Amino acid sequence: MSWRGETRETLQRRIREHISKDAPQPGSGVPFLPKYCFTKFDAGMHGLGSAAWPRDGIEVAVRCVSHLSYVTGVGHISVPPDIRLVIEEGDMIEDICKAIDREINRTGHEDGVRIISGKLFTRARAERPGLELWVMPQYPAPRKLFRYTGGQLTQSLSTSIKVRSKDKRLFMEAHFMKR
Repeated sequence: MSWRGETRETLQRRIREHISKDAPQPGSGVPFLPKYCFTKFDAGMHGLGSAAWPRDGIEVAVRCVSHLSYVTGVGHISVPPDIRLVIEEGDMIEDICKAIDREINRTGHEDGVRIISGKLFTRARAERPGLELWVMPQYPAPRKLFRYTGGQLTQSLSTSIKVRSKDKRLFMEAHFMKR
């Protein structure tokens, strides 16, 4: 695969060079690693409220982070780097976790990454990995990941009619670890 005559490796090297030269600034469109906030998320404190549930659901991009480098009886574990979900009205945290489990229950290759997380779901494996969810609320909340332990995802959506009135996408991280 090539882009404008470049190989994938050349394009990736050029992007890495660009990022290293120009440190990403918030709002620049350049990807950044968000900070984690361990305090409980309070929507009202950050200028968010109870938004109405979007008609088409909430699109969520989930970055998978594995803290399970090696599992006894299974070996080295790798999960998909990211997945996309659409959360429907009435879905609770348990439903979101089940949807993530369904998405990582596979083996094979994706974008050159070997994925073998499906081995965690074999019948022989009685113990499932622990799962922590983190969500980044929309503006005007700070660009931080807050631990998501329950409640409606609409608390993380902007209620402003001027800012992102039709954009109801969220970024989450799913952290897999031993229980």
